[in-house]
Amino acid sequence: MAAAAPLRAAWRHLPPALGVGVAGAAILAFVAAAVVRRLNFDEALALRAGWLLVAHREAAPPFAMPFTGFLGLVGHAVADPGTVFLLARLAVVTAVLAALVTAFHQTRGGWMASALAAVCTLAQATFFVHGLEFRYDAAITVCLLLAWPRLSAGRPRDFAVLGALAAIVAAHHLKGLVLGTLLLLLGVTRGGARALPKLFAGFLAAGGALVALAARAGWLGEARRMYASFFALARDATRWYAPWQTLGPTVARDAAWWALAALAVGATAATWRSVSFAEGRHLPEVWALSLAGVSLAFVPLHPHPWAYMLAPPAPFLGWLAARQFLALSSRGRWRAAGIAAALLVAQGVLGPPPFSAHLASFHAPRRAEVAELRWLRRVARPDDAVIDPSGLAYFLPPCTEEWYVDSLFRERATAGTWMQELATAEPSVCPWLLRTYRLDMLPSRVKQRLAHQYRLVTDGIALWVGDPRSPSLPKGTDAAPTPFDSFW
Repeated sequence: MAAAAPLRAAWRHLPPALGVGVAGAAILAFVAAAVVRRLNFDEALALRAGWLLVAHREAAPPFAMPFTGFLGLVGHAVADPGTVFLLARLAVVTAVLAALVTAFHQTRGGWMASALAAVCTLAQATFFVHGLEFRYDAAITVCLLLAWPRLSAGRPRDFAVLGALAAIVAAHHLKGLVLGTLLLLLGVTRGGARALPKLFAGFLAAGGALVALAARAGWLGEARRMYASFFALARDATRWYAPWQTLGPTVARDAAWWALAALAVGATAATWRSVSFAEGRHLPEVWALSLAGVSLAFVPLHPHPWAYMLAPPAPFLGWLAARQFLALSSRGRWRAAGIAAALLVAQGVLGPPPFSAHLASFHAPRRAEVAELRWLRRVARPDDAVIDPSGLAYFLPPCTEEWYVDSLFRERATAGTWMQELATAEPSVCPWLLRTYRLDMLPSRVKQRLAHQYRLVTDGIALWVGDPRSPSLPKGTDAAPTPFDSFW
């Protein structure tokens, strides 16, 4: 019996150690994916917009935000594109993971709950894929995570921090304006009228500092143009997609995850039957669910909801699932694990295999795109311009002020109100072209011109046929796949 005592003690410590070990492995996989995976074109948009912002070049669409300004400074400070991509990815991953650890640890969960919540968060394919990207949504996600412990604690100083976080969120696009407003409303709900002075003091202090910095950098006009232009883009959109039309495949990839999240939400809500409003304001579960709802609030307001919009609620719902699991008895945990396994098997049989998106991140390296961009940076002259509606060649200026196109701007391009100047741009000062699927979204007159005036010199880069460098450069082939492709 005495000899069995160490074994029993080791068995008691195995579940916590196993949970922390799995969480560590998930975090390492998340960081590794950030290091090796190719870019999503939204990342290229944020980087190039920031580079143009720092260079004080007129560009449309305007994309002046604190996060893009940061990316622009990195892009100008570091010459090598591959290093810029890596630094930007690592900056985002570090900030996101630090915010996750802070939020989970400060909401009275303990290390076991925090580790399990991290596993649940990173198990969501959408968060694993998009949570590591250097898009401006990363800044919003970090701020929402940092707001969570402040809402749970509800101390006087917490409301000033909440106000400051709301100001930072509101500085990031129309989405940020909506979510920042909702964050202020949550602060009022938490603290009542007594919280208003602190909330607005924090909001005005942080907002005033951001405005002062933007004015000093000469970016204030661009920021105003950003809000006005994207509001007009949404207002003038003639085709609106319902969330279920565009997000169906995204939900299917995470079907088991969303089913478990729904069960966790239901189980959490069931514990509130006898909880008064005054008592509920002190529960971190209430604010986790509230922030999950806030993070999804912009989805029905967007003309074309995108997959990445389903990533921000993952930490809050994952934490709820972890808390509910740990609150169960030993038998209840085995039952919950069985339900989770059955849901994963059902998803594998009926839909996309679970974790296939996680694995896909490691089968889409960015080595090829980085190699081509390094070659372009080495061969191009500083005054060369490039036709690149994706933004990957961020270090070269665009040929025209209107340089970007995606499914939202494609409508304007088709109607003849976007990027028409490119049809008459002088090719001698605009010699380079990046071969991406975004070229198919350009106006028809522009596409006809490009087909005749540019030839591939690599598999992804084309040069104007009249450029004196053209005869000495190799030839690419249309048959080869382009190395420039967006990851989802």
